[in-house]
Amino acid sequence: MTTRVFGNLVIDTIQTKEKDYWHRCAYLKSKKAKQNTVIMSDEKIQTLHPLPGKTNKRISLDKYNTIKDSLLKALAQKELTHTQLMEDIHEMVKDTFKGGVQWYAETVKLDLEARKIIERTSSKPQKYRLKQSTKG
Repeated sequence: MTTRVFGNLVIDTIQTKEKDYWHRCAYLKSKKAKQNTVIMSDEKIQTLHPLPGKTNKRISLDKYNTIKDSLLKALAQKELTHTQLMEDIHEMVKDTFKGGVQWYAETVKLDLEARKIIERTSSKPQKYRLKQSTKG
C-alpha cells in the first residue's frame, strides 16, 4: 500500500494499473478545493431513521451540524408543520449552505426523530416540536 498526501487529502492506494488514475483524481480535487477556498472535512456522521429496519444516509458532519442547529432553533420558537420547518431552515442557511437544503434538512429531521430529540404531534396538520420531557 502507498500513502500519498495532496494538501489536506490523504490517499491510500494499493499498487495497481489504475494507481496513476486515482492519484490524478485526488490531485485535481485537491487543486479545485484550494481554488474555491472550500474547507473539506472528512468527518461524516451516519444518520439514523425513525422506522425500524430503515437506514438513513452518511453525510458531512459540518453540514449535519449546520442543519441541526437551524432546525432546533426553528423548533425552539414554536411547533411547525413540515412545510414551515423546511422554509424556516432554508431561510436561515440559504446564503451560506452548499448543497440541497431541503434534502439535508429532511435527512437531519429524520435523524433527530430517531434520536428522540424532536417528535411529531398528533394534530392535523401534523407538526414537529422539540421532544417533551416526561417528568416522573
